[in-house]
Amino acid sequence: MPLVRDKSGRLFEVEPQKSDEKVKDETNKLVQVSRIVTDAKGLLSFIDTKGKVIKNVKPVIESKVDPVNVLQEFKVGKKSVFFNSKGEEVQTEQGQAGSNGALMGENKSLVYYITMVNDVYAYFLTGVNEGKLNGNQFPTTASARDSILAYAKTKGWATPPDPDALAMELKTSWIEVKDLPNAASYITIQAKIPTYDKSNPNKWVVNGQTTTTLALVGMHVVGSVAGHPEMIWATFEHEKNSPNAAYAYRDVNDKIKQVKADTGEGWLFNANANDTVGAQNIQNMTVKADSIIITNPAVNSPTARRIMAWGVASNTVPNGEDKTPADSNSEIISINNAVRKMLDAKDIRRNYLLIGATWTFGGSVPNGKSYPYGSATDSIHKGDAIGTGQLANTTMETYFQSPSSASNAGDSRSCFYCHGYTLNPNGLSHVFGSIISLPPYSKKILPK
Repeated sequence: MPLVRDKSGRLFEVEPQKSDEKVKDETNKLVQVSRIVTDAKGLLSFIDTKGKVIKNVKPVIESKVDPVNVLQEFKVGKKSVFFNSKGEEVQTEQGQAGSNGALMGENKSLVYYITMVNDVYAYFLTGVNEGKLNGNQFPTTASARDSILAYAKTKGWATPPDPDALAMELKTSWIEVKDLPNAASYITIQAKIPTYDKSNPNKWVVNGQTTTTLALVGMHVVGSVAGHPEMIWATFEHEKNSPNAAYAYRDVNDKIKQVKADTGEGWLFNANANDTVGAQNIQNMTVKADSIIITNPAVNSPTARRIMAWGVASNTVPNGEDKTPADSNSEIISINNAVRKMLDAKDIRRNYLLIGATWTFGGSVPNGKSYPYGSATDSIHKGDAIGTGQLANTTMETYFQSPSSASNAGDSRSCFYCHGYTLNPNGLSHVFGSIISLPPYSKKILPK
């Protein structure tokens, strides 16, 4: 079922409204809904087929699997509203993490987001919720993997095709293919997205939804691996998303080379890449309830720039193994070059770049800081994000990027700035506590 997130960040599944949708009235009797109307104050009233107001409405949640985490959708004109089984309206939230910012491409399409997990993650979560598996941290060992598989077998679930992948979580960003330059260079899907009434240039209001083709522009890939319950956090972007700020790398002759900031045209999320010193990553669109507030319609053009081209600041030692930012940048560039050479020339994945990956030393509890801004007395900086510890994806953290020349811990925002301070899955993963457990085995749901 579709997912929505409420104002507190909690995820709910959604049962779409049927043409003959029924609700319970004040006497607990089933009554068919004819329409829903809104008064001048925005209060909703449910009307039955005889034109009478239905009092004390309670939706009928058909899902028997954790119905407390399922909402019923109702249409008010072309707008969707959501109610829980108690008859309480649930206000939903959209927008980027940390800012509620919306992002629009040069093709005038908004960016939309999808979060998903793999089968091992789903089995693990369900086992933890049932008290059958230890939920202190994500699986990192063969024995933890085997425990998850043994539990899944008792439920009749299929063995994952690649259980060694352990628990994985993906967050993806998408834009409409319509008017998208070089549309054939993107991975695409079909999806439902909201439509907006844009008659007021300062406030776009949701007025319905449509099915369209979306193109993949970014992806966070997060997974637990041996020795790292804090998980490895990596991010990818399409090569034509946003221009890079200036950076350095070490060439094959062991010489550090400086690369100027990207300029020119053809960037999906930057209308003026030639402006390398002006304002960048300016948030001009904010999601609020069922609307998008436009700060300045006259300059509503994307200004996204990747401040740290390959995930590290330009003026600090990025981790304990690389002496300079250039060394770290060279490693990421080399990985991209090597993998792209392995792919067929027509493989669409060649158009996507690894920006970097981060973790902590020895799998220690993340402290929200990036190397070398942890404890001055800790020579190995346990808890600090290492690897490329200051990652940002210009389609997901557009307005939440650290400055290129980080000078203190406050400037060094890593993935663990928001996903840190614990190894417990409920705190580390923002969706773990909100995802509904898997239902009992059914051949119709999950065949062997």
